[in-house]
Amino acid sequence: MLTKSLVLLVITSAFYACSSSKGGEDAAADAADAARLSYVEPPETRVAVTPVERGAFELELVSNGQLEAQRKAVVPFVVQEQIKAVHVREGERVSAGQVLGSVEPFTYQKRLDEAQNKYQQSMIDLEDRLLGFGYRIQDSLKIPEDQLRMAKLRSGFNSAEISLEEARRNFETTSIKAPITGVVTNLEARVHNPSTAFQKFCDILDLSSMHLVFYLLETELAGVEQGQLVELRPFALQGEKFEGRVSSINPMVDEKG
Repeated sequence: MLTKSLVLLVITSAFYACSSSKGGEDAAADAADAARLSYVEPPETRVAVTPVERGAFELELVSNGQLEAQRKAVVPFVVQEQIKAVHVREGERVSAGQVLGSVEPFTYQKRLDEAQNKYQQSMIDLEDRLLGFGYRIQDSLKIPEDQLRMAKLRSGFNSAEISLEEARRNFETTSIKAPITGVVTNLEARVHNPSTAFQKFCDILDLSSMHLVFYLLETELAGVEQGQLVELRPFALQGEKFEGRVSSINPMVDEKG
Protein backbone atom coordinates (compact mmCIF):
# COMPACT_ATOMS: atom_id res chain seq x y z
CA MET A 1 0.00 0.00 0.00
CA LEU A 2 2.84 2.33 0.76
CA THR A 3 4.49 1.55 -2.57
CA LYS A 4 1.42 2.50 -4.64
CA SER A 5 1.04 5.85 -2.94
CA LEU A 6 4.67 6.75 -3.61
CA VAL A 7 4.39 5.90 -7.31
CA LEU A 8 1.22 7.97 -7.66
CA LEU A 9 2.91 10.95 -6.04
CA VAL A 10 5.88 10.76 -8.40
CA ILE A 11 3.65 10.53 -11.46
CA THR A 12 1.57 13.50 -10.30
CA SER A 13 4.64 15.65 -9.73
CA ALA A 14 6.02 14.82 -13.15
CA PHE A 15 2.74 15.75 -14.80
CA TYR A 16 2.66 19.09 -13.04
CA ALA A 17 6.21 19.83 -14.10
CA CYS A 18 5.37 19.15 -17.74
CA SER A 19 2.32 21.40 -17.61
CA SER A 20 4.28 24.33 -16.11
CA SER A 21 6.99 24.07 -18.74
CA LYS A 22 4.50 24.14 -21.58
CA GLY A 23 2.71 27.24 -20.17
CA GLY A 24 6.01 29.21 -19.97
CA GLU A 25 6.81 28.48 -23.58
CA ASP A 26 3.42 29.80 -24.69
CA ALA A 27 3.85 33.05 -22.70
CA ALA A 28 7.29 33.64 -24.18
CA ALA A 29 5.91 33.10 -27.66
CA ASP A 30 3.08 35.58 -27.03
CA ALA A 31 5.55 38.18 -25.75
CA ALA A 32 7.75 37.72 -28.82
CA ASP A 33 4.74 38.18 -31.11
CA ALA A 34 3.70 41.36 -29.27
CA ALA A 35 7.21 42.77 -29.50
CA ARG A 36 7.36 41.98 -33.21
CA LEU A 37 3.99 43.65 -33.89
CA SER A 38 4.86 46.82 -31.87
CA TYR A 39 8.24 47.36 -33.51
CA VAL A 40 8.41 50.50 -35.68
CA GLU A 41 11.08 50.88 -38.30
CA PRO A 42 13.04 54.13 -37.50
CA PRO A 43 12.76 56.82 -40.25
CA GLU A 44 15.63 57.23 -42.63
CA THR A 45 17.82 60.28 -41.90
CA ARG A 46 19.17 62.05 -44.98
CA VAL A 47 22.16 64.38 -44.69
CA ALA A 48 23.11 66.98 -47.32
CA VAL A 49 26.78 67.73 -47.84
CA THR A 50 28.24 70.98 -49.19
CA PRO A 51 31.90 71.46 -50.06
CA VAL A 52 33.72 73.97 -47.85
CA GLU A 53 35.01 77.03 -49.71
CA ARG A 54 37.20 79.85 -48.45
CA GLY A 55 35.58 83.31 -48.66
CA ALA A 56 34.12 86.30 -46.83
CA PHE A 57 31.56 85.68 -44.10
CA GLU A 58 28.37 87.71 -44.61
CA LEU A 59 27.06 89.44 -41.49
CA GLU A 60 23.49 90.78 -41.65
CA LEU A 61 22.49 93.71 -39.46
CA VAL A 62 18.78 94.48 -39.06
CA SER A 63 17.65 97.85 -37.72
CA ASN A 64 14.47 99.93 -37.78
CA GLY A 65 14.83 103.52 -38.95
CA GLN A 66 12.89 106.53 -40.14
CA LEU A 67 12.64 107.84 -43.69
CA GLU A 68 13.12 111.57 -44.15
CA ALA A 69 13.09 113.83 -47.16
CA GLN A 70 16.58 114.61 -48.43
CA ARG A 71 15.55 118.26 -48.75
CA LYS A 72 13.15 120.10 -46.46
CA ALA A 73 12.26 123.79 -46.66
CA VAL A 74 10.58 125.79 -43.91
CA VAL A 75 8.44 128.53 -45.49
CA PRO A 76 8.40 131.48 -43.04
CA PHE A 77 6.49 134.74 -42.91
CA VAL A 78 9.20 137.19 -43.96
CA VAL A 79 6.91 140.16 -43.26
CA GLN A 80 4.18 140.26 -40.65
CA GLU A 81 0.64 141.22 -41.60
CA GLN A 82 -2.89 139.87 -41.78
CA ILE A 83 -3.02 136.67 -43.85
CA LYS A 84 -4.96 137.46 -47.01
CA ALA A 85 -4.98 134.12 -48.87
CA VAL A 86 -3.85 130.49 -48.66
CA HIS A 87 -3.76 128.81 -52.08
CA VAL A 88 -2.54 125.31 -51.12
CA ARG A 89 -3.50 122.44 -48.85
CA GLU A 90 -1.47 119.78 -47.05
CA GLY A 91 -0.28 116.96 -49.28
CA GLU A 92 -0.41 119.10 -52.41
CA ARG A 93 2.59 119.02 -54.72
CA VAL A 94 3.97 122.44 -55.64
CA SER A 95 6.74 123.74 -57.88
CA ALA A 96 9.58 126.07 -56.95
CA GLY A 97 8.42 129.67 -57.27
CA GLN A 98 4.72 128.83 -57.06
CA VAL A 99 2.63 131.25 -54.96
CA LEU A 100 1.41 129.51 -51.81
CA GLY A 101 -0.46 132.40 -50.24
CA SER A 102 -0.18 136.07 -49.35
CA VAL A 103 -0.46 138.63 -46.56
CA GLU A 104 -2.11 142.03 -46.77
CA PRO A 105 0.23 144.13 -49.02
CA PHE A 106 -1.16 147.66 -48.39
CA THR A 107 1.42 148.75 -45.80
CA TYR A 108 4.36 147.43 -47.83
CA GLN A 109 3.04 148.91 -51.07
CA LYS A 110 2.89 152.29 -49.33
CA ARG A 111 6.44 151.94 -48.06
CA LEU A 112 7.63 150.97 -51.53
CA ASP A 113 6.00 154.07 -53.05
CA GLU A 114 7.63 156.27 -50.41
CA ALA A 115 11.02 154.68 -51.02
CA GLN A 116 10.69 155.24 -54.77
CA ASN A 117 9.87 158.91 -54.20
CA LYS A 118 12.91 159.37 -51.95
CA TYR A 119 15.08 157.61 -54.48
CA GLN A 120 13.94 159.88 -57.28
CA GLN A 121 14.53 162.94 -55.06
CA SER A 122 18.03 161.72 -54.28
CA MET A 123 18.67 161.31 -58.02
CA ILE A 124 17.77 164.96 -58.55
CA ASP A 125 20.04 166.05 -55.70
CA LEU A 126 22.86 163.89 -57.03
CA GLU A 127 22.59 165.41 -60.49
CA ASP A 128 22.67 168.95 -59.02
CA ARG A 129 25.87 168.19 -57.15
CA LEU A 130 27.46 166.61 -60.22
CA LEU A 131 26.63 169.73 -62.23
CA GLY A 132 28.56 171.67 -59.61
CA PHE A 133 31.58 169.60 -60.58
CA GLY A 134 30.92 170.19 -64.26
CA TYR A 135 29.43 166.73 -64.95
CA ARG A 136 26.07 165.30 -65.74
CA ILE A 137 24.72 162.04 -64.26
CA GLN A 138 24.87 160.44 -67.73
CA ASP A 139 28.64 160.99 -67.64
CA SER A 140 29.11 158.81 -64.54
CA LEU A 141 31.83 156.75 -66.21
CA LYS A 142 33.89 159.91 -66.76
CA ILE A 143 33.45 161.33 -63.26
CA PRO A 144 36.41 160.81 -60.91
CA GLU A 145 35.59 158.12 -58.37
CA ASP A 146 36.19 160.25 -55.29
CA GLN A 147 33.95 163.08 -56.57
CA LEU A 148 31.15 160.64 -57.50
CA ARG A 149 31.33 158.98 -54.10
CA MET A 150 31.18 162.31 -52.29
CA ALA A 151 28.21 163.47 -54.39
CA LYS A 152 26.25 160.27 -53.66
CA LEU A 153 26.85 160.60 -49.90
CA ARG A 154 25.85 164.25 -49.70
CA SER A 155 22.75 163.80 -51.88
CA GLY A 156 21.51 160.83 -49.80
CA PHE A 157 21.55 158.66 -52.92
CA ASN A 158 23.16 155.63 -51.23
CA SER A 159 20.69 155.45 -48.34
CA ALA A 160 17.75 156.04 -50.71
CA GLU A 161 18.93 153.20 -52.93
CA ILE A 162 19.22 150.81 -49.97
CA SER A 163 15.78 151.80 -48.65
CA LEU A 164 14.23 151.25 -52.07
CA GLU A 165 15.76 147.79 -52.38
CA GLU A 166 14.52 146.82 -48.92
CA ALA A 167 11.01 148.16 -49.58
CA ARG A 168 10.84 146.31 -52.90
CA ARG A 169 11.96 143.05 -51.27
CA ASN A 170 9.43 143.36 -48.43
CA PHE A 171 6.62 144.05 -50.87
CA GLU A 172 7.56 141.02 -52.97
CA THR A 173 7.52 138.75 -49.91
CA THR A 174 3.89 139.62 -49.20
CA SER A 175 3.33 136.92 -51.83
CA ILE A 176 4.62 133.73 -50.22
CA LYS A 177 6.32 131.43 -52.74
CA ALA A 178 7.64 127.89 -52.62
CA PRO A 179 11.46 127.84 -52.38
CA ILE A 180 11.70 124.26 -53.70
CA THR A 181 9.60 121.68 -55.55
CA GLY A 182 7.91 119.22 -53.22
CA VAL A 183 4.88 118.38 -51.11
CA VAL A 184 3.22 120.79 -48.67
CA THR A 185 3.25 119.59 -45.04
CA ASN A 186 2.62 121.13 -41.60
CA LEU A 187 0.47 123.91 -43.06
CA GLU A 188 -0.18 126.40 -40.24
CA ALA A 189 -1.41 129.54 -41.99
CA ARG A 190 -5.11 130.41 -41.73
CA VAL A 191 -6.85 133.17 -43.64
CA HIS A 192 -8.00 136.29 -41.72
CA ASN A 193 -5.46 135.70 -38.94
CA PRO A 194 -2.33 137.70 -38.20
CA SER A 195 0.84 136.02 -39.38
CA THR A 196 2.36 136.57 -35.92
CA ALA A 197 -0.01 133.90 -34.58
CA PHE A 198 1.93 131.22 -36.46
CA GLN A 199 5.57 130.15 -36.38
CA LYS A 200 5.64 129.53 -40.13
CA PHE A 201 3.44 129.28 -43.21
CA CYS A 202 4.23 125.58 -43.92
CA ASP A 203 6.97 123.06 -44.68
CA ILE A 204 7.80 121.63 -48.10
CA LEU A 205 9.35 118.18 -48.46
CA ASP A 206 11.19 117.10 -51.57
CA LEU A 207 10.27 113.39 -51.76
CA SER A 208 12.22 112.73 -54.96
CA SER A 209 15.20 111.72 -52.83
CA MET A 210 14.80 110.09 -49.41
CA HIS A 211 17.18 109.88 -46.48
CA LEU A 212 17.05 106.97 -43.99
CA VAL A 213 18.20 107.44 -40.40
CA PHE A 214 18.73 104.25 -38.38
CA TYR A 215 20.55 103.32 -35.19
CA LEU A 216 23.24 100.73 -34.47
CA LEU A 217 24.75 99.30 -31.34
CA GLU A 218 28.36 100.11 -30.56
CA THR A 219 29.26 96.47 -31.17
CA GLU A 220 27.74 96.67 -34.67
CA LEU A 221 29.50 99.86 -35.71
CA ALA A 222 32.63 98.04 -36.88
CA GLY A 223 30.57 96.26 -39.56
CA VAL A 224 29.34 99.47 -41.21
CA GLU A 225 31.24 101.94 -43.39
CA GLN A 226 30.49 104.78 -45.78
CA GLY A 227 29.40 103.68 -49.23
CA GLN A 228 28.16 100.32 -47.97
CA LEU A 229 25.03 98.92 -49.63
CA VAL A 230 21.81 98.98 -47.58
CA GLU A 231 18.55 97.20 -48.38
CA LEU A 232 15.41 99.05 -47.34
CA ARG A 233 11.98 97.42 -46.81
CA PRO A 234 9.29 100.01 -45.88
CA PHE A 235 6.50 98.82 -43.58
CA ALA A 236 3.97 100.77 -45.67
CA LEU A 237 4.95 98.96 -48.89
CA GLN A 238 4.80 95.26 -48.11
CA GLY A 239 6.88 93.19 -50.51
CA GLU A 240 8.76 96.21 -51.88
CA LYS A 241 12.46 96.76 -51.33
CA PHE A 242 14.89 99.50 -52.29
CA GLU A 243 18.63 99.92 -52.24
CA GLY A 244 20.72 102.74 -50.86
CA ARG A 245 24.20 103.44 -49.57
CA VAL A 246 25.54 104.67 -46.27
CA SER A 247 26.24 108.38 -46.76
CA SER A 248 27.46 109.29 -43.27
CA ILE A 249 27.96 107.81 -39.80
CA ASN A 250 27.27 109.85 -36.67
CA PRO A 251 29.71 108.61 -34.00
CA MET A 252 27.75 110.12 -31.09
CA VAL A 253 26.39 107.60 -28.58
CA ASP A 254 22.88 108.41 -27.28
CA GLU A 255 20.55 106.83 -24.75
CA LYS A 256 19.72 104.07 -27.26
CA GLY A 257 23.35 102.97 -27.24
